[in-house]
Amino acid sequence: MSERKRLYFLLSIMTTVALVVGGIAIYILYAAAIDEVRERLVETAQSRARLIEAMARFNSMYNKDHPGGPAAATLDQIREAHKHFKGLGETGEFALARREGDHIVYLLTHRHYDLEDLKPVPFDPGPAEPMRRALLGQSGTVIGPDYRGVTVLAAYEPVAELNLGTVAKIDLTEIRAPFVRAGVAAGGAALLVVLLGSTLFLRVSNPIIRRLQDLYQMAQQELAERKQREAALRDSEAYFRAIAESAPNAFVCTDSAGRIISWNRAAQRIFQYSEEEVLGQSLTMIMPERYRQACLEGIERHQRTGVKHYIGETVELHGQR
Repeated sequence: MSERKRLYFLLSIMTTVALVVGGIAIYILYAAAIDEVRERLVETAQSRARLIEAMARFNSMYNKDHPGGPAAATLDQIREAHKHFKGLGETGEFALARREGDHIVYLLTHRHYDLEDLKPVPFDPGPAEPMRRALLGQSGTVIGPDYRGVTVLAAYEPVAELNLGTVAKIDLTEIRAPFVRAGVAAGGAALLVVLLGSTLFLRVSNPIIRRLQDLYQMAQQELAERKQREAALRDSEAYFRAIAESAPNAFVCTDSAGRIISWNRAAQRIFQYSEEEVLGQSLTMIMPERYRQACLEGIERHQRTGVKHYIGETVELHGQR
């Protein structure tokens, strides 16, 4: 993978991370908003239920002469007050219903439809599930379809005095809407920031990348030249060894410390040492005793000062086999 492709891959990872982190943050806020709305709906449903129960008790004590009785008086008062209730938010509403046989009969007009012309809703589990639970004497919250088939967050509460059920609900889309907008805005902002940052980064890094590429090419070229030199050196060494092995004279080579590093066949024949015996040993092993100290001193002086006496010159020496 080229450096530019690596850079683009890194930028894509940064973009993905930014979007994921933003999405997680928005989801956490959305979950918190759901909990807050749920608590508000529960408070609304419970307060309405307790208020209706208080009205029913009052009417049973002081409003017995109503044509329909205290219960009818209570419902008339609720309907009159409901006319002035605008609802919760843009889609939220408050519902009140009773059970008649196997059906649910709503007692208040809804915000979205006029229930005076609607037929009763079956009591079986279905679109009116929150109200069905309230009429069963249960209280709590649920996310599911309402009488319109629209998914809502609903709080349900029974009204014990009149055997009614009350539901406070709001469309889930209304709760999600600001977070969807925030998610789109955050995603767009993240992409814009990453794009601007990437553009700036590329402008700053392109000269560095080109310099690194030039250095890399130079290093590759130098490596290739070194390999060529090493190959040439190996060829030279092989050529030298071939000459040395076929020569009638002894070829003995040492390193700068005087250790034997090359020993041809003629040297084996003359000095009676095999190559395995002498490689890595001091050159003095094939010198008479009287010359050994001088040889060692000369090697030490050459290593210390760089001054040479016999290295590179033709001289006669005595050897010992």
